[in-house]
Amino acid sequence: MIASSSTARPAERTGGRLSGVRDLLTWIAALWRTHRDRRELAMLSDAMLADIGLTRADVERETMRPIWNGIDYAALQAARERHARRTEPAKRPR
Repeated sequence: MIASSSTARPAERTGGRLSGVRDLLTWIAALWRTHRDRRELAMLSDAMLADIGLTRADVERETMRPIWNGIDYAALQAARERHARRTEPAKRPR
């Protein structure tokens, strides 16, 4: 019992440092995913962007944002909805 309590204390002391390192690595991984996703989005052709309801301007606006600001999915969804309204056939009264 004494041995287990004495071995737990160093782990408790280093837990703060380890969680800090883990948080840093998680943040770096999120930055990398954001960079990769924006790069892949920028590589799509105009026809592919039209298929998902985005324009080249929407993509350029997203890629110009700082890397530490994650992808603004709400803004991309709003752009898709605007594009859908523009391309929607006019409804005729019967």
